[in-house]
Amino acid sequence: MTEEIFGIAKYGVPVEETIVVTSSGQKYDVIQKVAGFYRDKGVQGRLVQNVELILNELLMNAIFDAPVEADGRKRYYHLNRSEVFPLASGERPEVQYGINNDRLAVSVSDPFGNFRKETFFSCISRCFSEKSVLEDQTKGAGMGLFMAFKSLNQMVINVDYHKKTEVIALLDHRSSAGDLKKRRHSFHYFHLGDQQ
Repeated sequence: MTEEIFGIAKYGVPVEETIVVTSSGQKYDVIQKVAGFYRDKGVQGRLVQNVELILNELLMNAIFDAPVEADGRKRYYHLNRSEVFPLASGERPEVQYGINNDRLAVSVSDPFGNFRKETFFSCISRCFSEKSVLEDQTKGAGMGLFMAFKSLNQMVINVDYHKKTEVIALLDHRSSAGDLKKRRHSFHYFHLGDQQ
């Protein structure tokens, strides 16, 4: 109703910090910093490993898949995922993380807003049917997002078309890793603007 769809605070989790990623090589430092924060808060090791997996996937998507040229070509998609390069000010992802008494949240956003409804429905169909995780055997075939989804309680994708995409992962840190496997996972998609 307010058209304010972004941010982990909307899910009752205060933001501990917002990190702007300025280089592809910064990914591991960011993951270790966030993981260290949750370890210091006493979060179970298995759930911290889930956070690491989730952040790795979301950062890879934001760095290599999200940036596009004016003609729609993906700017860095062809590069090896271990390649280190600086990110211009208009293509830098942001990471937010925090924790409350019941749940922890991490989010990764990019300034492109290209996560389309069709992509969402394709992913959600594979995630819930678990019959065909991969569309094909190439990069971007959906395995990473599927694995991230299976590692959390709730995934929220917020898109302001051609402006911003944010993926939020929420995990109940009072539950065991075994409980997480037994529970249903939820997947939500909200958007602003026209995807044309």
